[in-house]
Amino acid sequence: VENQLVSLWEVEDRATRAFMEGFYQRTREGLSISESIHRTRQEMANSGEWNDPYFWAAFVLIGDGKQRLWE
Repeated sequence: VENQLVSLWEVEDRATRAFMEGFYQRTREGLSISESIHRTRQEMANSGEWNDPYFWAAFVLIGDGKQRLWE
């Protein structure tokens, strides 16, 4: 496996789902892995429901963030 998106701590299921949906939507739009993570974090940080870093800061990339998933 070249890349892994991992969680540093256990995150509530609904927040994890929201993060993953946002992340994969952005990768399907053609953004790199790291840009997809960054924009998803920003969106969640600016939301009313998921703005606490507990919900989005746990997710980190191990690997090459410049890659794109859907080339």
